[in-house]
Amino acid sequence: MKLRRLVKTLFVYEEPKQDNELELLEGEDEDFSEEFYEKPPEDLQVGLKGKIDRLLKRVKKDEIQQSPSGSGRLDKDLQNNLERLKHEFNLPTNHDIVVREISVLRKKKAFIMYLEGMVDENTIDNYILRQLIDPAEKKLRESTDLVDYIINNVLAANQCVVKQSYLEVIERILNGHTALFIDGYGESIIIDTVGYEKRSVSTPQTEIVVQGPQEGFVEDMRTNVTLVRRILRNSNLFTEIVKISPNNNMNCAILYIKNIANRQIVEELKRRISGLEIDFISDGAIVELLEDHPNALFPQILSTEGPDRVSALLSDGRVAIIFDGTPMANIVPMTFFHFFHTAEDFSLRWQYGTFLRIVRLLATLSAIFSPGYPRKFCNGSSFNLCPADRRFRCGKFSRAISTRR
Repeated sequence: MKLRRLVKTLFVYEEPKQDNELELLEGEDEDFSEEFYEKPPEDLQVGLKGKIDRLLKRVKKDEIQQSPSGSGRLDKDLQNNLERLKHEFNLPTNHDIVVREISVLRKKKAFIMYLEGMVDENTIDNYILRQLIDPAEKKLRESTDLVDYIINNVLAANQCVVKQSYLEVIERILNGHTALFIDGYGESIIIDTVGYEKRSVSTPQTEIVVQGPQEGFVEDMRTNVTLVRRILRNSNLFTEIVKISPNNNMNCAILYIKNIANRQIVEELKRRISGLEIDFISDGAIVELLEDHPNALFPQILSTEGPDRVSALLSDGRVAIIFDGTPMANIVPMTFFHFFHTAEDFSLRWQYGTFLRIVRLLATLSAIFSPGYPRKFCNGSSFNLCPADRRFRCGKFSRAISTRR
């Protein structure tokens, strides 16, 4: 029965159980109130050791309160915002962060901040700085909000959003955006200037096909999503961005077609990805963490390098996961027989494709079970059926094993 149940789990999909988050409950003799954390133990209240421990606790508490992970909002004072961001980015030790102080429309002091190498400097020079430092007089009413006026009438950028917390601003800067701060305003204008170097689209290396598209994924998530959308021009194709690592700002894209994909699978996938509290991890390790049975011999998530294959599987109701920094897309849910498909099967006639999949399945089964048949024919009543040279080698091999024992 156990063997039958094991074989059944390999071919039948079962909805995973909802694992609740780890929760440490208080016991009857435990009291974890605020006084437990604020008041040091009695044995530490006296002596030099107690003073040092209390000082370290006070320093850690101040660091937590000043960290950007809290609900810190931007200050209206320009200098305070500049000093806070310099402290968060470890300036001037960190040479990748660029700060440019300017005067906006000859009226307000301001500065922009961006990460060198992650932005398109041509966009910053011609469509941000030149527009903000334009010597031409701008007719601006006193009742007009300066931030809205700059977004709607000054900046020549396609995407501009307003953020009011340090955490959101720092996250956008690390992703290649440019932040504009204006004196007297407790908010920042985030401008899309992403333009780092990346590999161009080329032929896939792991799935080379003779008949079919010759484009493969690259290491940029935006480019990979665009390659899929070029094939699936469907308004119901959804792309959701989910953050993997809160400390390292790693993102992934979840693609699915509405009313075709199972919504429960999408929600379960988002829950598992959001629960990965890691700083950095490779694509293969993330896939193992998302699987139902990571110790199983057979994979449960399909990895592919072809946008055409991803598009075909999305049309069948699958869900695609595209991680930033890897040229592979992962498809869920998959069965055992899906791994016998290749990218070229979608370009062949159905008769040829079905025949090739049957051949692959038979070849796999024969490769697993056929090595034991020669040994079987050389034992018992079938020994005389073997050729003379085969019987001689089998007997010599058996004597060698007996000698070692």
